[in-house]
Amino acid sequence: MKKFREEDLYVFRGRQPHSGNSRANQASVVHWAVWTLGLALILLLLIFIGIALLAPPPDISPNQTHLQEQNQVQENSLLPDNSSEPGPIVLYHNRIDLHVPLQAFARDFQAEHGIIAEIRLISGTDDYLDTVLAARQASQLPDLFMLENTEDFLLFEDSLQDIGTEIWLEESPFLQRQTDGSIVGFPLDLSVSGVLYNRDLLALAKIDPAELTHFDAWESALKIIEQNKKQLGVIAPFSISVSQKNGMSWANGMALFDIYLASGLDYGNDQVLNGILAGKVEQLRLVQFSRYLDLLFSYAEKDVLGHGSYANQLESFVSGQTAFMIATHWPEAELLQNDSQFHYGFIPHGAFLPATNGIFATPSAWLVMNKHSEQGGATLQFMSDFASAIHAGKLLADLPGYLPAYAPRTVASTRPAANDLVRWVESGHYYSVLHDRLPAEFGYRVLSPLIEKLADRTITYNQFADLLDAEISGETRP
Repeated sequence: MKKFREEDLYVFRGRQPHSGNSRANQASVVHWAVWTLGLALILLLLIFIGIALLAPPPDISPNQTHLQEQNQVQENSLLPDNSSEPGPIVLYHNRIDLHVPLQAFARDFQAEHGIIAEIRLISGTDDYLDTVLAARQASQLPDLFMLENTEDFLLFEDSLQDIGTEIWLEESPFLQRQTDGSIVGFPLDLSVSGVLYNRDLLALAKIDPAELTHFDAWESALKIIEQNKKQLGVIAPFSISVSQKNGMSWANGMALFDIYLASGLDYGNDQVLNGILAGKVEQLRLVQFSRYLDLLFSYAEKDVLGHGSYANQLESFVSGQTAFMIATHWPEAELLQNDSQFHYGFIPHGAFLPATNGIFATPSAWLVMNKHSEQGGATLQFMSDFASAIHAGKLLADLPGYLPAYAPRTVASTRPAANDLVRWVESGHYYSVLHDRLPAEFGYRVLSPLIEKLADRTITYNQFADLLDAEISGETRP
């Protein structure tokens, strides 16, 4: 058997040998090959130089020039044709209730304009805002998308198209503006909050709901119902849950906090909010707000107050066991579905000593346009048609709980609470929803625990106001 030496194995692997005759022989062969290759290259170079010197100059005729131009045209024809039909418009949203009507509108839009609009629902385990932010990071921001929070507009400030110059855009107090005044979003609908009430029970108790605009009137009405519970057939005057276990101390607590932030102020007035963000409170206003919370908790159904879920809170009112319920306008769908046996309506909170006669109203979402959209003209056309359909009440009017953000605001006569809300908005009696502009931890770390303590009588309303003031100002108090 042939024996391989270590240096031979390295030669086989393309490496230099370490020692011995193999290395010497290899070196001789390499030297001869290098000399031979060098002489061949020199000879070829001399031949090419001679040919170039002896050849006649090229004759470029007009025919040849025309042929070159034809070749250039053929090459250019391989490039994308910018005059072709626009690509599809892409719209992101996370509203399951809007998906079907949006798809229907997209089909009508394509039939009229020949432009495809892809409606993409981002839901389930995907976080909507994170998905849109990731799309922007990847330079794939959709042509249109929805934003649900006024603070979210700051995240996309450099990506939003100013749509305020478009002639189809009607003036509305609910339009979303940037800090420079430019209009970047138009509202799809309105979301409102206040108090649902049982008209029949209040009529039996001889209480006029139109007078419930200040603290004294509310205190008197709740006392009358409490004193006549048996005759009226109720368990308690008010239905509200602040159960921490069911997330209601946060949900209802933040909704109620809009009373302190905006009640009685012009729409858009955020001076009280700015005070909180600067670590300051309006003491008298805060104490009156705290006293109103204490009043509601004192006359609330106790089991629902401390342990109830949203469903328990709703059931207490729908079944006629309470006369009032803290609410948005959405429970009306439940009332209609259950064929409620009583008449009902919607009124504002009356927390302060001066009368405050207005509900809280804000769009539940705005539609915005990516200013870098490659389908700019087609996207604006989509927005124009979309807005016109909303204005005309042709697009979302049949959705349960839908409230139009634009005049004329018309809803079905079978929706008494919605009609009440339309009257409040049409008459200009509405206030801002500002709690979503507070720091994220304020609700669950500060407000929610204090709400629970006030509800279970661990603290008084004066202590509630004092402790909340301390949290906001950053002071430590006993």
